[in-house]
Amino acid sequence: MTPLSKTYRRAITSYLFLVEELVEEIRNILLKSGREDGILVQVRRALSPKDIQEIQHLLEEIEERLRILKRDLHLYPEVSLDASLISSRSAKVWEILCDLEVEKMKRYGQPPPDLAEYLDPKIKELIYLIEAITTITQPEESS
Repeated sequence: MTPLSKTYRRAITSYLFLVEELVEEIRNILLKSGREDGILVQVRRALSPKDIQEIQHLLEEIEERLRILKRDLHLYPEVSLDASLISSRSAKVWEILCDLEVEKMKRYGQPPPDLAEYLDPKIKELIYLIEAITTITQPEESS
């Protein structure tokens, strides 16, 4: 195979990293389903133990294929700082929260008259908290 340019290696690595993350998310669903519920989502077991075992085996097969791709395409693992990963996810949470402000939610129709009075301050509190996380993850500027 023709060697890949750095650009192609980075692009393929980025896409496959997303696949790896989603595979891990599926694994977490299998491990937690029926034992833990989130605050806003309850997951109930619909899969049989045999189904779960088969899916886990398939996930392992996917991970093995990812390893083969990594080896054959000479992909290098991206080294990410925990602070950078947390910061990028915090930015996504911030974006989602901003979209929850009632003014922006009018695209779903006219909101109840008292929704903004209640919801917007609560969303601002969440935004403040996520911004605090972002502040912690930002490198300190040298004087």
